[in-house]
Amino acid sequence: MEAAKQFGRNLHAARRQAGMTQDRLAAEAFTHRAAVSRMENGHQLPRLDDMLWLAAGTGVQVRDLLQGIA
Repeated sequence: MEAAKQFGRNLHAARRQAGMTQDRLAAEAFTHRAAVSRMENGHQLPRLDDMLWLAAGTGVQVRDLLQGIA
């Protein structure tokens, strides 16, 4: 589950850098705030389509969200 934890750290950093709340990111990514929370806490990895929306919502590339994941 290390990949999920690293993804969560990356997502949290991208969201904070974008100055967004979890609620706002959830709305931008067409998901629920609870799902964003689970991802940021390393309890859930997103599906590919969700990852694309999360990247777009935070203004980063998917590769940025995957940084540090082997």
